[in-house]
Amino acid sequence: MKADLSNYFCPGLSGRSFLSSLAGALVNIPLALAIAVGMNMALGQTGATQEVVVLESAMTPEAIFARGVKAGEAGNYAEAVQLFSAVLKLSPDSPETHYNRGLAWERLGNVDQAIGDYGRSIALDRYYIPPYINRGNLYSQQQDHHTAIQDFTQAITYDPNRYKAYYNRANSYFQLGQYAQAIADYNRVLVLRPDYINAIYNRGLAHFQAGQLDNSRQDLLFSAQAYLNRGDRLGYLEALDQMSELGL
Repeated sequence: MKADLSNYFCPGLSGRSFLSSLAGALVNIPLALAIAVGMNMALGQTGATQEVVVLESAMTPEAIFARGVKAGEAGNYAEAVQLFSAVLKLSPDSPETHYNRGLAWERLGNVDQAIGDYGRSIALDRYYIPPYINRGNLYSQQQDHHTAIQDFTQAITYDPNRYKAYYNRANSYFQLGQYAQAIADYNRVLVLRPDYINAIYNRGLAHFQAGQLDNSRQDLLFSAQAYLNRGDRLGYLEALDQMSELGL
């Protein structure tokens, strides 16, 4: 089965996150960055990285947030944690900042901290979709598929066109042996994204588990050819190998 646990750093903030506290926040930027430096030391980062954080003391919260996003996109996750923590000291009610810090924690392998930040993001804005999907992915990785399904379902409730929520929920249903539900979700993915080859491939596996061998063969053959057409030879060979192993 092919998983899709991709996630991303949020590129910007909605205005609501800072409007109520911006004036006081600007006064307290040096204090917040001092705290960020302390976090930097706690994470074992010194020298150049610490100097980068100190330089942020002349910046607005939005600018610090933007630096955090860039740090995360560059793979500097410890620095991103520090910068987002500085923003949260100034404006603790920002769901986007909690989400982004959660993602940085996740990339650092700190799952509990990531789940905590995703939860805080959701508590601040229940309609904000990314933390539901990311938290669901983490629960799925921990084999807690029932809880993962709850998060994916909530994301779908608020955004019925979020195809990755359907896809990841389908994968959790598959892991629970609920193949009819998995197939239904893969079908929904393909309505929204007809070119999503992984959904066709995984649906083929679900069809096999449900005893629908002709449908399974059709999906796996189609996915093999689709992988080959886009230059993914490994995907092509994997689909053919899977058919061989299943006796299709």
